Amino acid sequence: MESVLNGFYFVMAIYGWYFWTTGEAEDHERPVVTWPLQTHASAIVVILAASLVNGYLLSRYTDAAFPYIDSLTTWSAIWATFLVARKVLENWWYWLGIDMASVFIYWVRDLQLTSLLFVIYVIMIPFGLVAWSRSMRERRA
Repeated sequence: MESVLNGFYFVMAIYGWYFWTTGEAEDHERPVVTWPLQTHASAIVVILAASLVNGYLLSRYTDAAFPYIDSLTTWSAIWATFLVARKVLENWWYWLGIDMASVFIYWVRDLQLTSLLFVIYVIMIPFGLVAWSRSMRERRA
C-alpha cells in the first residue's frame, strides 16, 4: 500500500501545484477553505468501508503486519492529500490521526527512524494548522 501511495502523492503534487497557482485572485493563489462537516462525515464512511475491504484482502492474501490499520492510514492519506491539493483546512486533522497511527505502525515494525519521522510530522501539524488558519482569516479580511 505504501508504494501505491507514493505514486499517488506524485500525481497529486502536480495536481495541487496546478490548482494552487490557478486561482482567480490577483496573485493567482487560491485561498484556504473549509468544507462542511457532512462532506467529512461522508468521506470517513467511505474511508472506513474501503479500509475494511482492503484490510480483509491484505490479511487474506499478503503477510501485511497490520492490514486494517495500514489500509485505514492509506485511504485516509489519499483523502487528506486531496484536501491539501484543494487547500482545505481540515486536512491537518486527518494528518494528525494518520501520523499518530504511523508512529505506532513503524515503531512496532522496528522502523524507529521512520517512526521518528512521523513524530516530527505530528509536531509540525499545529504549525501548519495555525498558518493555514491565519491565511484564511487574512484573506477574508
